[in-house]
Amino acid sequence: YNPGDEGFTTAMIGSGTEITGGSVEVTATDDVKLVSQNGDFITGDSTGSIGVGVTYLEMNRRVRAFIGDESGASTAATKIDLDDDAEVTVEAESEGFVVSFALAGSVRTDPPPAENEDGQVEAPEEAQEDNGNGANAGKSGWALAGDATVIDLVADQVLAFIDDSGTIAADTVTVTASNSNDYVNLAGAFSVVKEGDDSGSNTGLAGSFAGIELHRHDDGDRFYTSDTLAFIRRATLDVGAGGLHMTADRRGTYWVTAAGGSGVSQGEGVEVAGSAAWTDLDYATRAYLEQADVTLAGDSSITSRDRVAVVAFAGDGIYKGTLGFGTAWAWNQVDRRVQATVLDSDISLSAGTLSMDALLWDVEKDDGRTLLPSAYAVAATLGIGEQNETAVELTGTVAVNRFNTRTDDPAVEASILGSTISHPDAATDTTGVALSAVDNSNLLALAGAVDGDAKVTIGVAAAVNELNDQSTAWVEDSTLTVNQGDVSVESVINPEM
Repeated sequence: YNPGDEGFTTAMIGSGTEITGGSVEVTATDDVKLVSQNGDFITGDSTGSIGVGVTYLEMNRRVRAFIGDESGASTAATKIDLDDDAEVTVEAESEGFVVSFALAGSVRTDPPPAENEDGQVEAPEEAQEDNGNGANAGKSGWALAGDATVIDLVADQVLAFIDDSGTIAADTVTVTASNSNDYVNLAGAFSVVKEGDDSGSNTGLAGSFAGIELHRHDDGDRFYTSDTLAFIRRATLDVGAGGLHMTADRRGTYWVTAAGGSGVSQGEGVEVAGSAAWTDLDYATRAYLEQADVTLAGDSSITSRDRVAVVAFAGDGIYKGTLGFGTAWAWNQVDRRVQATVLDSDISLSAGTLSMDALLWDVEKDDGRTLLPSAYAVAATLGIGEQNETAVELTGTVAVNRFNTRTDDPAVEASILGSTISHPDAATDTTGVALSAVDNSNLLALAGAVDGDAKVTIGVAAAVNELNDQSTAWVEDSTLTVNQGDVSVESVINPEM
Protein backbone atom coordinates (compact mmCIF):
# COMPACT_ATOMS: atom_id res chain seq x y z
CA TYR A 1 0.00 0.00 0.00
CA ASN A 2 1.68 3.21 -1.17
CA PRO A 3 -0.75 6.14 -1.63
CA GLY A 4 0.11 9.32 -3.52
CA ASP A 5 3.73 10.21 -4.13
CA GLU A 6 5.88 7.67 -2.25
CA GLY A 7 3.17 7.18 0.34
CA PHE A 8 2.48 10.87 1.08
CA THR A 9 -0.90 12.37 1.87
CA THR A 10 -0.19 16.09 2.26
CA ALA A 11 -2.03 19.35 2.94
CA MET A 12 0.01 22.55 3.32
CA ILE A 13 0.29 26.34 3.29
CA GLY A 14 3.82 27.20 2.22
CA SER A 15 6.19 29.75 3.70
CA GLY A 16 5.81 33.33 2.52
CA THR A 17 1.99 33.17 2.40
CA GLU A 18 -0.11 36.09 3.72
CA ILE A 19 -3.65 35.44 5.01
CA THR A 20 -6.16 37.78 6.69
CA GLY A 21 -9.81 37.43 7.72
CA GLY A 22 -11.60 34.30 8.96
CA SER A 23 -10.44 30.93 10.20
CA VAL A 24 -7.74 28.86 8.51
CA GLU A 25 -7.82 25.07 8.38
CA VAL A 26 -5.19 22.70 6.99
CA THR A 27 -6.24 19.03 7.12
CA ALA A 28 -4.72 15.83 5.72
CA THR A 29 -6.44 12.46 6.20
CA ASP A 30 -5.53 8.92 5.16
CA ASP A 31 -8.36 6.47 5.85
CA VAL A 32 -7.47 2.97 4.68
CA LYS A 33 -9.50 -0.22 4.88
CA LEU A 34 -7.51 -3.10 3.46
CA VAL A 35 -7.88 -6.89 3.57
CA SER A 36 -5.24 -9.24 2.13
CA GLN A 37 -5.58 -13.02 2.09
CA ASN A 38 -3.97 -16.14 0.71
CA GLY A 39 -4.78 -19.81 1.22
CA ASP A 40 -3.84 -23.26 0.01
CA PHE A 41 -5.79 -26.41 0.86
CA ILE A 42 -4.62 -29.72 -0.55
CA THR A 43 -6.20 -33.13 -0.18
CA GLY A 44 -5.02 -36.24 -1.96
CA ASP A 45 -4.72 -39.99 -1.88
CA SER A 46 -1.07 -40.26 -2.90
CA THR A 47 1.72 -41.04 -0.47
CA GLY A 48 2.12 -37.40 0.57
CA SER A 49 0.29 -34.06 0.52
CA ILE A 50 1.65 -30.49 0.80
CA GLY A 51 -0.20 -27.20 1.42
CA VAL A 52 1.57 -23.81 1.62
CA GLY A 53 0.28 -20.22 2.05
CA VAL A 54 2.26 -16.96 2.21
CA THR A 55 1.07 -13.36 2.55
CA TYR A 56 3.38 -10.33 2.63
CA LEU A 57 1.88 -6.85 2.94
CA GLU A 58 4.10 -3.76 2.77
CA MET A 59 2.64 -0.47 4.03
CA ASN A 60 4.07 2.99 3.32
CA ARG A 61 1.87 5.68 4.89
CA ARG A 62 2.95 9.28 5.56
CA VAL A 63 0.33 11.89 6.44
CA ARG A 64 1.44 15.51 6.74
CA ALA A 65 -0.45 18.75 7.36
CA PHE A 66 1.62 21.87 7.90
CA ILE A 67 2.09 25.61 7.60
CA GLY A 68 5.53 26.78 6.59
CA ASP A 69 8.47 24.81 5.30
CA GLU A 70 8.77 21.04 5.33
CA SER A 71 12.56 21.17 5.42
CA GLY A 72 12.62 23.65 8.31
CA ALA A 73 15.17 25.84 6.54
CA SER A 74 13.17 28.47 4.60
CA THR A 75 13.53 32.11 5.63
CA ALA A 76 10.43 33.26 3.75
CA ALA A 77 8.08 34.48 6.46
CA THR A 78 4.39 33.63 6.54
CA LYS A 79 1.96 36.21 7.91
CA ILE A 80 -1.46 35.09 9.18
CA ASP A 81 -3.50 37.82 10.87
CA LEU A 82 -7.05 36.71 11.59
CA ASP A 83 -10.22 38.17 13.09
CA ASP A 84 -10.67 38.27 16.87
CA ASP A 85 -12.68 35.03 17.07
CA ALA A 86 -10.93 33.15 14.24
CA GLU A 87 -9.00 29.92 14.58
CA VAL A 88 -5.97 28.32 12.96
CA THR A 89 -6.27 24.54 12.76
CA VAL A 90 -3.61 22.15 11.48
CA GLU A 91 -4.61 18.50 11.61
CA ALA A 92 -3.08 15.29 10.22
CA GLU A 93 -4.96 12.06 10.71
CA SER A 94 -4.23 8.44 9.81
CA GLU A 95 -7.00 5.96 10.52
CA GLY A 96 -8.54 2.69 9.40
CA PHE A 97 -7.78 -1.01 9.61
CA VAL A 98 -5.59 -3.56 7.84
CA VAL A 99 -6.28 -7.30 7.98
CA SER A 100 -3.97 -9.93 6.51
CA PHE A 101 -4.37 -13.68 6.80
CA ALA A 102 -2.98 -16.88 5.37
CA LEU A 103 -4.32 -20.41 5.69
CA ALA A 104 -2.71 -23.68 4.65
CA GLY A 105 -4.14 -27.17 4.96
CA SER A 106 -2.97 -30.60 3.88
CA VAL A 107 -4.98 -33.82 4.18
CA ARG A 108 -3.67 -37.18 3.01
CA THR A 109 -6.22 -39.99 2.57
CA ASP A 110 -6.09 -43.57 1.32
CA PRO A 111 -6.70 -44.13 -2.39
CA PRO A 112 -10.09 -45.63 -3.23
CA PRO A 113 -10.16 -49.45 -3.33
CA ALA A 114 -9.45 -51.07 -6.67
CA GLU A 115 -12.14 -52.84 -8.71
CA ASN A 116 -11.73 -56.06 -10.66
CA GLU A 117 -12.93 -56.72 -14.21
CA ASP A 118 -16.40 -57.46 -12.90
CA GLY A 119 -16.63 -54.11 -11.14
CA GLN A 120 -16.31 -55.64 -7.70
CA VAL A 121 -14.22 -53.94 -5.03
CA GLU A 122 -11.07 -55.85 -4.18
CA ALA A 123 -9.97 -56.11 -0.57
CA PRO A 124 -7.03 -53.84 0.24
CA GLU A 125 -3.67 -55.55 0.49
CA GLU A 126 -3.29 -54.89 4.18
CA ALA A 127 -6.50 -56.83 4.81
CA GLN A 128 -5.38 -59.88 2.83
CA GLU A 129 -3.69 -62.82 4.47
CA ASP A 130 0.05 -62.40 4.76
CA ASN A 131 1.66 -64.41 1.98
CA GLY A 132 5.16 -63.96 3.34
CA ASN A 133 6.26 -61.23 0.98
CA GLY A 134 4.91 -58.24 3.02
CA ALA A 135 1.76 -57.70 1.02
CA ASN A 136 -0.08 -56.73 4.20
CA ALA A 137 2.69 -54.51 5.59
CA GLY A 138 0.33 -51.56 6.14
CA LYS A 139 0.15 -48.20 4.44
CA SER A 140 2.20 -45.10 5.25
CA GLY A 141 1.68 -41.47 4.34
CA TRP A 142 2.58 -37.93 5.19
CA ALA A 143 1.01 -34.46 5.16
CA LEU A 144 2.79 -31.11 5.30
CA ALA A 145 1.20 -27.67 5.79
CA GLY A 146 2.92 -24.36 6.38
CA ASP A 147 2.06 -20.69 6.13
CA ALA A 148 3.43 -17.28 6.98
CA THR A 149 1.93 -13.79 6.94
CA VAL A 150 3.80 -10.54 7.58
CA ILE A 151 2.69 -6.91 7.72
CA ASP A 152 5.76 -4.74 7.14
CA LEU A 153 5.13 -1.10 8.10
CA VAL A 154 7.89 0.62 6.16
CA ALA A 155 6.42 3.98 7.18
CA ASP A 156 3.54 4.84 9.50
CA GLN A 157 4.11 8.55 10.00
CA VAL A 158 1.71 11.34 10.99
CA LEU A 159 2.96 14.95 11.18
CA ALA A 160 1.04 18.15 11.99
CA PHE A 161 3.17 21.24 12.41
CA ILE A 162 3.90 24.92 11.95
CA ASP A 163 7.53 25.51 10.98
CA ASP A 164 8.01 29.05 9.77
CA SER A 165 9.85 32.23 10.73
CA GLY A 166 6.71 34.37 10.30
CA THR A 167 3.84 35.46 12.58
CA ILE A 168 0.41 34.04 13.34
CA ALA A 169 -2.30 35.96 15.23
CA ALA A 170 -5.57 34.17 16.07
CA ASP A 171 -7.93 33.57 18.97
CA THR A 172 -7.21 29.82 18.94
CA VAL A 173 -4.38 27.78 17.45
CA THR A 174 -4.78 23.99 17.30
CA VAL A 175 -2.19 21.51 16.00
CA THR A 176 -3.21 17.83 16.10
CA ALA A 177 -1.50 14.66 14.86
CA SER A 178 -3.68 11.56 15.26
CA ASN A 179 -2.66 8.00 14.39
CA SER A 180 -5.54 5.59 14.95
CA ASN A 181 -5.16 2.26 13.16
CA ASP A 182 -5.82 -1.40 13.80
CA TYR A 183 -3.52 -4.02 12.25
CA VAL A 184 -4.60 -7.67 12.41
CA ASN A 185 -2.45 -10.53 11.12
CA LEU A 186 -3.69 -14.13 11.22
CA ALA A 187 -2.03 -17.39 10.15
CA GLY A 188 -3.27 -20.95 10.44
CA ALA A 189 -1.96 -24.31 9.22
CA PHE A 190 -3.13 -27.89 9.73
CA SER A 191 -2.06 -31.28 8.46
CA VAL A 192 -4.02 -34.53 8.74
CA VAL A 193 -3.16 -38.08 7.73
CA LYS A 194 -6.38 -40.07 7.48
CA GLU A 195 -7.20 -43.75 7.00
CA GLY A 196 -4.33 -46.21 6.73
CA ASP A 197 -4.25 -49.00 9.28
CA ASP A 198 -2.75 -49.49 12.69
CA SER A 199 0.44 -50.96 11.23
CA GLY A 200 1.16 -47.98 8.98
CA SER A 201 3.65 -45.25 9.74
CA ASN A 202 2.34 -41.71 9.19
CA THR A 203 3.89 -38.26 9.49
CA GLY A 204 2.16 -34.89 9.89
CA LEU A 205 3.86 -31.51 10.04
CA ALA A 206 2.19 -28.10 10.43
CA GLY A 207 3.88 -24.74 10.95
CA SER A 208 2.45 -21.23 11.16
CA PHE A 209 4.01 -17.76 11.53
CA ALA A 210 2.41 -14.31 11.84
CA GLY A 211 4.28 -11.04 12.36
CA ILE A 212 3.96 -7.25 12.34
CA GLU A 213 7.03 -5.03 12.04
CA LEU A 214 7.27 -1.25 12.51
CA HIS A 215 10.81 0.12 12.55
CA ARG A 216 11.94 3.67 13.22
CA HIS A 217 14.23 4.95 10.47
CA ASP A 218 15.43 8.39 9.44
CA ASP A 219 13.26 9.34 6.46
CA GLY A 220 15.76 11.83 5.01
CA ASP A 221 13.50 14.82 5.83
CA ARG A 222 14.68 15.23 9.48
CA PHE A 223 11.87 13.00 10.73
CA TYR A 224 11.49 9.31 11.55
CA THR A 225 9.27 6.96 9.58
CA SER A 226 7.20 5.68 12.51
CA ASP A 227 6.60 8.87 14.52
CA THR A 228 3.44 10.80 15.33
CA LEU A 229 4.39 14.47 15.85
CA ALA A 230 2.54 17.70 16.60
CA PHE A 231 4.89 20.67 16.87
CA ILE A 232 5.47 24.40 16.36
CA ARG A 233 8.95 25.59 15.51
CA ARG A 234 10.52 29.03 14.82
CA ALA A 235 7.17 30.85 14.64
CA THR A 236 5.92 33.94 16.49
CA LEU A 237 2.38 33.37 17.79
CA ASP A 238 -0.12 35.79 19.33
CA VAL A 239 -2.93 33.60 20.66
CA GLY A 240 -6.12 34.88 22.30
CA ALA A 241 -8.42 33.49 24.97
CA GLY A 242 -9.07 30.32 22.97
CA GLY A 243 -5.55 29.21 23.72
CA LEU A 244 -2.89 27.08 22.06
CA HIS A 245 -3.61 23.36 21.89
CA MET A 246 -1.07 20.85 20.55
CA THR A 247 -1.86 17.14 20.63
CA ALA A 248 -0.03 14.05 19.41
CA ASP A 249 -2.25 11.00 19.88
CA ARG A 250 -1.49 7.41 18.93
CA ARG A 251 -3.94 4.58 19.52
CA GLY A 252 -5.11 1.32 18.00
CA THR A 253 -4.28 -2.38 18.14
CA TYR A 254 -1.50 -4.52 16.67
CA TRP A 255 -2.81 -8.10 16.76
CA VAL A 256 -1.02 -11.23 15.54
CA THR A 257 -2.27 -14.80 15.83
CA ALA A 258 -0.62 -18.01 14.62
CA ALA A 259 -2.13 -21.47 15.03
CA GLY A 260 -1.01 -24.90 13.88
CA GLY A 261 -2.40 -28.42 14.19
CA SER A 262 -1.23 -31.87 13.16
CA GLY A 263 -2.83 -35.27 13.60
CA VAL A 264 -3.30 -38.84 12.40
CA SER A 265 -6.53 -40.81 12.55
CA GLN A 266 -4.86 -44.14 13.29
CA GLY A 267 -1.61 -46.01 13.07
CA GLU A 268 1.89 -45.13 14.17
CA GLY A 269 3.49 -41.86 13.24
CA VAL A 270 5.19 -38.60 14.11
CA GLU A 271 3.13 -35.43 14.51
CA VAL A 272 4.78 -32.01 14.72
CA ALA A 273 3.01 -28.64 15.10
CA GLY A 274 4.62 -25.26 15.64
CA SER A 275 3.42 -21.66 15.70
CA ALA A 276 4.99 -18.26 16.29
CA ALA A 277 3.30 -14.87 16.70
CA TRP A 278 5.60 -11.85 16.73
CA THR A 279 5.40 -8.05 16.90
CA ASP A 280 8.36 -5.69 16.65
CA LEU A 281 7.44 -2.00 17.06
CA ASP A 282 9.62 1.08 17.46
CA TYR A 283 8.01 4.54 17.42
CA ALA A 284 7.60 7.91 19.16
CA THR A 285 4.62 10.13 19.95
CA ARG A 286 5.64 13.73 20.57
CA ALA A 287 4.08 17.19 21.00
CA TYR A 288 6.56 20.03 21.33
CA LEU A 289 7.25 23.74 21.01
CA GLU A 290 10.73 24.64 19.78
CA GLN A 291 12.50 27.97 19.16
CA ALA A 292 9.17 29.77 19.27
CA ASP A 293 8.03 33.15 20.61
CA VAL A 294 4.49 32.75 21.93
CA THR A 295 1.97 35.05 23.64
CA LEU A 296 -0.93 33.27 25.35
CA ALA A 297 -4.10 34.78 26.85
CA GLY A 298 -6.00 31.64 27.87
CA ASP A 299 -5.72 28.04 29.03
CA SER A 300 -3.36 26.14 26.74
CA SER A 301 -2.12 22.57 26.43
CA ILE A 302 0.69 20.47 25.00
CA THR A 303 -0.38 16.82 25.12
CA SER A 304 1.19 13.57 24.00
CA ARG A 305 -0.75 10.34 24.45
CA ASP A 306 -0.06 6.69 23.59
CA ARG A 307 -2.95 4.22 23.81
CA VAL A 308 -1.61 1.39 21.64
CA ALA A 309 -2.46 -2.22 22.53
CA VAL A 310 -0.28 -5.12 21.35
CA VAL A 311 -1.54 -8.71 21.20
CA ALA A 312 0.42 -11.83 20.22
CA PHE A 313 -1.26 -15.23 20.41
CA ALA A 314 0.29 -18.53 19.36
CA GLY A 315 -1.33 -21.91 19.73
CA ASP A 316 -1.10 -25.41 18.34
CA GLY A 317 -2.37 -28.95 18.84
CA ILE A 318 -1.17 -32.47 18.13
CA TYR A 319 -3.43 -35.52 17.85
CA LYS A 320 -2.45 -39.17 18.33
CA GLY A 321 0.69 -40.63 16.75
CA THR A 322 3.45 -42.44 18.59
CA LEU A 323 5.55 -39.28 18.87
CA GLY A 324 4.06 -35.82 19.07
CA PHE A 325 5.83 -32.47 19.42
CA GLY A 326 4.12 -29.09 19.73
CA THR A 327 5.59 -25.67 20.39
CA ALA A 328 4.14 -22.14 20.44
CA TRP A 329 5.93 -18.80 20.77
CA ALA A 330 4.27 -15.41 21.38
CA TRP A 331 6.65 -12.45 21.39
CA ASN A 332 6.13 -8.69 21.72
CA GLN A 333 9.13 -6.37 21.35
CA VAL A 334 8.03 -2.74 21.69
CA ASP A 335 10.06 0.45 22.11
CA ARG A 336 8.01 3.63 22.46
CA ARG A 337 8.45 7.20 23.60
CA VAL A 338 5.77 9.66 24.69
CA GLN A 339 6.94 13.26 25.05
CA ALA A 340 5.45 16.72 25.72
CA THR A 341 8.21 19.34 25.59
CA VAL A 342 9.02 23.05 25.39
CA LEU A 343 12.51 23.68 23.97
CA ASP A 344 14.40 26.99 23.68
CA SER A 345 11.21 29.06 23.56
CA ASP A 346 9.82 32.24 25.12
CA ILE A 347 6.21 32.19 26.34
CA SER A 348 4.32 35.18 27.71
CA LEU A 349 1.34 33.86 29.68
CA SER A 350 -1.14 36.60 30.63
CA ALA A 351 -4.05 34.35 31.68
CA GLY A 352 -4.84 30.70 32.28
CA THR A 353 -2.69 27.61 32.80
CA LEU A 354 -0.23 25.99 30.45
CA SER A 355 -0.71 22.23 30.89
CA MET A 356 1.85 19.76 29.56
CA ASP A 357 0.87 16.10 29.72
CA ALA A 358 2.63 12.95 28.55
CA LEU A 359 0.45 9.89 29.10
CA LEU A 360 1.14 6.23 28.35
CA TRP A 361 -1.93 3.99 28.42
CA ASP A 362 -5.19 5.04 30.10
CA VAL A 363 -7.71 2.53 28.72
CA GLU A 364 -9.98 1.32 31.50
CA LYS A 365 -12.40 -1.54 31.96
CA ASP A 366 -16.10 -0.87 32.25
CA ASP A 367 -15.77 -0.25 35.98
CA GLY A 368 -13.83 2.92 35.17
CA ARG A 369 -11.05 2.04 37.59
CA THR A 370 -9.09 -1.03 36.49
CA LEU A 371 -6.75 -0.61 33.54
CA LEU A 372 -6.84 -3.18 30.78
CA PRO A 373 -3.47 -4.66 29.76
CA SER A 374 -1.65 -2.74 27.05
CA ALA A 375 0.24 -5.86 25.93
CA TYR A 376 -0.82 -9.50 25.71
CA ALA A 377 1.55 -12.37 24.94
CA VAL A 378 -0.26 -15.71 25.07
CA ALA A 379 1.11 -19.10 24.01
CA ALA A 380 -0.66 -22.44 24.38
CA THR A 381 -0.25 -26.05 23.18
CA LEU A 382 -2.57 -29.03 23.45
CA GLY A 383 -1.59 -32.66 23.01
CA ILE A 384 -4.05 -35.52 22.64
CA GLY A 385 -2.36 -38.91 22.73
CA GLU A 386 -3.15 -42.56 23.25
CA GLN A 387 -2.50 -44.91 26.11
CA ASN A 388 -0.02 -47.27 24.57
CA GLU A 389 3.52 -48.37 25.25
CA THR A 390 5.20 -46.17 22.68
CA ALA A 391 3.20 -42.89 22.68
CA VAL A 392 5.32 -39.84 23.64
CA GLU A 393 4.17 -36.20 23.70
CA LEU A 394 6.41 -33.17 24.11
CA THR A 395 4.90 -29.66 24.31
CA GLY A 396 6.51 -26.31 25.00
CA THR A 397 5.34 -22.69 25.05
CA VAL A 398 6.99 -19.31 25.50
CA ALA A 399 5.24 -15.95 25.97
CA VAL A 400 7.37 -12.79 26.16
CA ASN A 401 6.74 -9.04 26.49
CA ARG A 402 9.86 -6.86 26.14
CA PHE A 403 9.25 -3.12 26.37
CA ASN A 404 11.82 -0.35 25.92
CA THR A 405 14.78 -2.70 26.14
CA ARG A 406 16.59 -1.27 23.08
CA THR A 407 16.56 2.44 23.96
CA ASP A 408 17.79 4.65 26.79
CA ASP A 409 15.16 7.33 26.09
CA PRO A 410 12.51 7.81 28.78
CA ALA A 411 9.27 6.07 27.90
CA VAL A 412 7.31 9.10 29.17
CA GLU A 413 8.62 12.67 29.41
CA ALA A 414 7.17 16.12 30.15
CA SER A 415 9.82 18.83 30.16
CA ILE A 416 10.67 22.52 29.80
CA LEU A 417 14.26 23.01 28.67
CA GLY A 418 16.16 26.23 28.01
CA SER A 419 12.95 28.28 27.96
CA THR A 420 11.27 31.25 29.66
CA ILE A 421 7.64 31.47 30.77
CA SER A 422 6.77 34.95 32.00
CA HIS A 423 3.78 36.95 33.22
CA PRO A 424 3.30 40.44 31.75
CA ASP A 425 3.48 43.22 34.35
CA ALA A 426 0.18 44.73 33.24
CA ALA A 427 -1.74 41.42 33.41
CA THR A 428 -3.72 40.62 36.58
CA ASP A 429 -5.25 37.21 35.82
CA THR A 430 -4.06 34.10 37.60
CA THR A 431 -1.61 31.97 35.66
CA GLY A 432 0.03 28.61 36.23
CA VAL A 433 2.18 25.89 34.70
CA ALA A 434 1.60 22.14 35.16
CA LEU A 435 3.78 19.29 33.92
CA SER A 436 2.68 15.67 34.20
CA ALA A 437 4.29 12.43 32.99
CA VAL A 438 2.29 9.25 33.68
CA ASP A 439 3.23 5.67 32.73
CA ASN A 440 0.47 3.09 33.24
CA SER A 441 2.07 0.19 31.34
CA ASN A 442 0.15 -3.03 31.95
CA LEU A 443 1.66 -6.25 30.59
CA LEU A 444 0.19 -9.76 30.51
CA ALA A 445 2.28 -12.82 29.57
CA LEU A 446 0.60 -16.22 29.72
CA ALA A 447 2.01 -19.58 28.65
CA GLY A 448 0.44 -23.01 29.03
CA ALA A 449 0.97 -26.58 27.86
CA VAL A 450 -1.58 -29.40 28.21
CA ASP A 451 -0.67 -32.99 27.41
CA GLY A 452 -3.03 -35.89 26.83
CA ASP A 453 -2.96 -39.51 27.99
CA ALA A 454 0.11 -40.74 26.15
CA LYS A 455 2.53 -43.09 27.87
CA VAL A 456 5.11 -40.33 28.33
CA THR A 457 4.14 -36.65 28.43
CA ILE A 458 6.37 -33.64 29.01
CA GLY A 459 5.06 -30.06 29.02
CA VAL A 460 7.11 -26.90 29.54
CA ALA A 461 5.84 -23.31 29.71
CA ALA A 462 7.62 -19.99 30.28
CA ALA A 463 6.13 -16.47 30.57
CA VAL A 464 8.33 -13.36 30.76
CA ASN A 465 7.62 -9.64 31.18
CA GLU A 466 10.56 -7.25 30.81
CA LEU A 467 9.88 -3.53 31.27
CA ASN A 468 12.61 -0.89 31.13
CA ASP A 469 10.48 2.26 31.38
CA GLN A 470 11.38 5.63 32.81
CA SER A 471 8.88 8.40 33.57
CA THR A 472 10.33 11.91 33.89
CA ALA A 473 8.91 15.38 34.41
CA TRP A 474 11.48 18.11 34.72
CA VAL A 475 12.45 21.75 34.21
CA GLU A 476 16.04 22.67 33.35
CA ASP A 477 17.86 25.90 32.41
CA SER A 478 14.53 27.73 32.39
CA THR A 479 12.75 30.59 34.17
CA LEU A 480 9.08 30.26 35.10
CA THR A 481 7.08 33.17 36.46
CA VAL A 482 3.36 32.85 37.27
CA ASN A 483 0.81 35.16 38.91
CA GLN A 484 -0.91 33.76 42.03
CA GLY A 485 -1.12 30.30 40.47
CA ASP A 486 0.99 27.18 40.85
CA VAL A 487 3.89 25.50 39.14
CA SER A 488 3.50 21.73 39.45
CA VAL A 489 5.83 19.00 38.19
CA GLU A 490 4.59 15.41 38.49
CA SER A 491 6.01 12.10 37.38
CA VAL A 492 4.15 8.83 37.97
CA ILE A 493 5.07 5.30 36.93
CA ASN A 494 2.54 2.65 37.83
CA PRO A 495 3.27 -0.55 35.94
CA GLU A 496 1.33 -3.79 36.33
CA MET A 497 2.61 -7.13 35.10
